[in-house]
Amino acid sequence: NFEEFKRNLSGKLVVYIEKGTIYRFKTLARIFSLMNLRSLPDLDVKGVLYDALSGTLSINEGKVTLYDTILFGRDVRVIANGDINLAKDEYDLLMGVQVFRVVDEFLKEIPVAGPILLGKDKMFIASYFEVQGRLANPEVHFMPFKSIKESTLAVLRRALTYPVKPEEFSG
Repeated sequence: NFEEFKRNLSGKLVVYIEKGTIYRFKTLARIFSLMNLRSLPDLDVKGVLYDALSGTLSINEGKVTLYDTILFGRDVRVIANGDINLAKDEYDLLMGVQVFRVVDEFLKEIPVAGPILLGKDKMFIASYFEVQGRLANPEVHFMPFKSIKESTLAVLRRALTYPVKPEEFSG
């Protein structure tokens, strides 16, 4: 049966997908809600448009471990590291989210500091979240920088700020 299949699933998968839309992404919708981003489109209706989605997934006995899984969206960049336990239907993830509209609307209005803070890649603001619990209804908590392990924070920071175009990221 399907439950037994999920428990016994094992292997490694390297993913690279170009140009698509993800609908009904409840976890990201909750993150946007915590970030108070009312200006972004309804994820159930318009979805999240992305230029590339890439990452490495290791699967062992139904537990999927995500390594530097990155969604290069048109309005948002998301990175996820952690576990999705298919057998138990549970998340245990750390996600970094960078919303470009927020950066554009807020920082571009600051005459001198805006361009300095944004830089040529216009990448400045990133928020980090812990996602835990049931897949159907996970708990999402904002994580201040000081509560994130330095090694995890370093990986997230590098991935969110690495000035790469999605077409250059295929591997």
